[in-house]
Amino acid sequence: MSRYLTLAVTLGIVLPLDQGSKFLASSLLSPYETCPVIKGFFNLTLIFNKGALFGMGGGVPLSWLFVPVSVIALAFIFFYLRSAHQNETLALSLIFSGALGNLIDRLARGAVVDFLDFHLAGYHWPAFNLADVAITVGVGLFIFSLLRRRRR
Repeated sequence: MSRYLTLAVTLGIVLPLDQGSKFLASSLLSPYETCPVIKGFFNLTLIFNKGALFGMGGGVPLSWLFVPVSVIALAFIFFYLRSAHQNETLALSLIFSGALGNLIDRLARGAVVDFLDFHLAGYHWPAFNLADVAITVGVGLFIFSLLRRRRR
């Protein structure tokens, strides 16, 4: 499959799932309202995140920088895909799709909609969304691909 076809298919899957789930979460929950799904482990909690991935930097006064940085990153990934190693295509497509999903939120709402809220063994993971999952999986696959190529 061509690199840009992989990107198109990935966008066609990730973006509707991400935006649809955010729409449902913000339609069904009030801000900071928690709806337990699996008691003590998994909640749906609506948060409007002005920070970065997993809420990092939410209190940063320069949070307006996230929009231009996202646009630059998206442009870089789009043009880098042309020359990327074939094994990196899915990883970069996932990162692109997730970043675009969160950028849409920032432009439409001024913040990213987060709602997946996990607790495990007394620890609380910051709320996140499906775009964050796509970015995280994409980064993991990209690192794995780089390490694999390095060993060869």
